[in-house]
Amino acid sequence: MGLSERLKLLRTRKGWTQEEAADRDGVSKNALANWERGSRPQPNLLRQVAEAYGVSVEYLTDPLVKQDKTLFGDETPPPPAPTFKPAATFPGIRDLLAESYVA
Repeated sequence: MGLSERLKLLRTRKGWTQEEAADRDGVSKNALANWERGSRPQPNLLRQVAEAYGVSVEYLTDPLVKQDKTLFGDETPPPPAPTFKPAATFPGIRDLLAESYVA
């Protein structure tokens, strides 16, 4: 996810319009709209924007950073554990498997 997508995601998660976000970022609405469409802000403005959203500049600019710890407090929550059901819980699975192995 690139900078423009992250900016829009953060803004919408906070429930802000572009105008509200621009006011909080200390920039014009047009500048914010341009950034959300793909243009890059000046480095000094990136820090302002990151502070307004409560994230790091690295989160905004580095596509390898998946989540910013500040979004979830001190620690990023672990992903949910996968759930597996035994094959016996699916009706007809034994017949289906038996048919696929018939010579």
